Amino acid sequence: MTDEVKLRQQADRGARAKRLLDDELVREAFGKIGAAVQAGWENSEAGDHEGRHNAYLMHRLLKNFKAAFERIVITGGDAQKELLRIEATKKRRSANAR
Repeated sequence: MTDEVKLRQQADRGARAKRLLDDELVREAFGKIGAAVQAGWENSEAGDHEGRHNAYLMHRLLKNFKAAFERIVITGGDAQKELLRIEATKKRRSANAR
């Protein structure tokens, strides 16, 4: 597989991940899950170490899940910039060859 093919795949994955993160239903789900985890922690008893620990783990998991998509978006954006640079270089070489 060529570098350009890999870059196009990364750019496509980034665009797909961005669409997911920007989707109203996905954002709503993240918000509701985050609020439920927060409420679970806030309503737990001071001595409920296991419950609080589980709420912390769920909070971290939600953040890590979202961050994984955000990293794909960033990588895709970088790939798209590199593809534009490659395309511009090809156009310059083509123009200079005439």
